[in-house]
Amino acid sequence: MSTVVAFVVGLLIAVGATARADAPHPGPPLTGGHAKLACSACHDQGTTKPPSKGKQCASCHEDKHHGEFAERGHGECAQCHSVAGFAPALFGASQHATTRFVLEGKHAATPCSGCHRGARPRLGWQLGATDCLDCHSNPHDQQFAKEMVDGGCAHCHNAASWSPRVEHASWPLAGAHAHTACAACHGEPKSKDPAAFRGIPRECEGCHDDLHAGQFRQTAPVKPCKACHGADSFKIASFDHKQTRYPLEGAHVALACDACHAKTELRNGQSTVRWRLGYIRCKDCHANPHVEKR
Repeated sequence: MSTVVAFVVGLLIAVGATARADAPHPGPPLTGGHAKLACSACHDQGTTKPPSKGKQCASCHEDKHHGEFAERGHGECAQCHSVAGFAPALFGASQHATTRFVLEGKHAATPCSGCHRGARPRLGWQLGATDCLDCHSNPHDQQFAKEMVDGGCAHCHNAASWSPRVEHASWPLAGAHAHTACAACHGEPKSKDPAAFRGIPRECEGCHDDLHAGQFRQTAPVKPCKACHGADSFKIASFDHKQTRYPLEGAHVALACDACHAKTELRNGQSTVRWRLGYIRCKDCHANPHVEKR
């Protein structure tokens, strides 16, 4: 090729590169990152012929994933990436549903790095772990060994919420117990010790403090909490005084409880209402108005 011809060809290429911004590309549209490429990145220097490479991404770009996605659309990059840039990837929840692990519940809001850990740029995405315990710790220790064999964590939990699906049939939640947080009886799952779900006391005394300072436990007749209280409220709506040694009759019926049962200070500085008085005679409460004055 003579010097003049080579000069003309080079000039045409230069003019073409300059005019590319004003004229449409005769081949595939140049968009995104391709719009910033020099002509020589695709076209051999010194020719205006179309590039010999194919139209697939892999024709020009190296497979950074080393064939990991070869079975998905023949490994075509455009399945996950756009010409605007390598990141962010276009692989979302709908694409993830075609894998072995569908993103549901809170997993759908988890960033990719939450499961696919490693330095950026991460090029390997295969995970062999799909069970809950592969990513999550077991806060229950061995309390549910039987249930773990029968369905694992999914026996009680799902991906939508950590709150378990539990039928409380072994101890029906009635009254105020139906609105009580699980942690109030079972402990905090994230505390130092695992939350206890086995061996929880079923009697009132096992969870609730004795506000009566042992009056109904240490003196006969012994009375459990449920003898007077219900699950709806600690406060007693009514009390049948006939079950005591002193039935209320006459003017005593209209008396307020604290007229006879006053608060008593204990030796430890606390106070409690004295319900078991230890006396039932009139003179124990009333002065004798018939005593002659001297």
